[in-house]
Amino acid sequence: MPQVFKRKLKSRDGQERLSAVYYCRFQMGGKDYLRSTRKTRRADALAEMRRLMDVVQDGADVEICFRDLLEAIGHRPEAEQGDLRRGFARRLMQGIGEKLAVSDVWETWVQHPNTGNPAPKTLEGYRGQWRRFERWMASEGIEYLHEVTPSHAEKYAADLWGSGISPRTFNGHTKFLRSLFKVLRRVASIEVNPFEDIRLRDSATESRRSFTVKELETIFSESKGDLRYLVALGVFTGMRLGDCVCLRWDEVDLEAGLIRHVPSKTKRKGKEVVVPIHAMLTPMLAKLRRSRRGKHLFPKLVETYERDPSAISKVFSKFLRDQCGIETNEAADSLSGQRKNSVSRVGFHSLRHSFVSLCAAEGVPQVVMQELVGHGSPAMTAIYSHSNLEQLDGSANDEG
Repeated sequence: MPQVFKRKLKSRDGQERLSAVYYCRFQMGGKDYLRSTRKTRRADALAEMRRLMDVVQDGADVEICFRDLLEAIGHRPEAEQGDLRRGFARRLMQGIGEKLAVSDVWETWVQHPNTGNPAPKTLEGYRGQWRRFERWMASEGIEYLHEVTPSHAEKYAADLWGSGISPRTFNGHTKFLRSLFKVLRRVASIEVNPFEDIRLRDSATESRRSFTVKELETIFSESKGDLRYLVALGVFTGMRLGDCVCLRWDEVDLEAGLIRHVPSKTKRKGKEVVVPIHAMLTPMLAKLRRSRRGKHLFPKLVETYERDPSAISKVFSKFLRDQCGIETNEAADSLSGQRKNSVSRVGFHSLRHSFVSLCAAEGVPQVVMQELVGHGSPAMTAIYSHSNLEQLDGSANDEG
């Protein structure tokens, strides 16, 4: 006969006492059930027992067992609970086909249609972030992706932040892992994205600054050969270093006075940027065209760039320091106090900032500047136009 009762419990000193809540016992289908009602009033316990009997009769007794399992785990010491939960999760997943081994995650993510088409350099950065997390998971004994819990994510985030990285790097790493788990949620049987609630860090923007007019005069005066043409393209078009280096002659229309190209950073969107050729840049490009009949403006630099994209940037930084007397690094100014190393404040990208600042000083509408440099939002263009530079004078005359 179904009944509710309070169980006799023994305390540590051997004294018996009654449980605070009622338990119920009933039989269904030849099987005995003993369950906690979690109720302290007898009337409530009877109602809960009837509900449990209905659940079992409807074939939903698995839910009751699961609740009992969680309750049993909750009674164990807190230090043991995490291992018990992971152990049961691992055993439950043994019969499920949608498991993804940690060793297979990277290739699965790269080939997944929802990953998109990140640029090679971006993909290389993601690979480094994944390798770090993969090593950390190995130290935790994690074999399958679904075994990563929110607690794991919190522990990893603490380890990542404790390594002394900048807030910006921490945020990028966290966003990547959050996206990876989202993309692979079905393939790896992930119920909850463990990185969903990891809070991003507040960070002070540490970006390149514009060159001053005096610095630009020095750069033009000291630069020679291909480097001089690159500098002119950077300051008069606002194009990034990779786009300047890899610029093709079929993208340069000297008669129309336009450069039409698709920036490498936004290549997957396929949006073409049209930049007018500045009057000071036109004779330089015309002269270069007479001596360059190949596909690219800078064929030798393209070969170097394809081998090592950072090589030309390093050459330009060295040029700034050694020949122009312009210091490229400054002490970090991070609100978090995390970053101890200096940061690069000046480089080829500073020419892009200078271009936007010059446009702003000349009253070029922000929407026009946004189109010229290919920014996705007016806010980004506003960040670039932070300097109050005067218009360049005649210091950029072509010297070949």
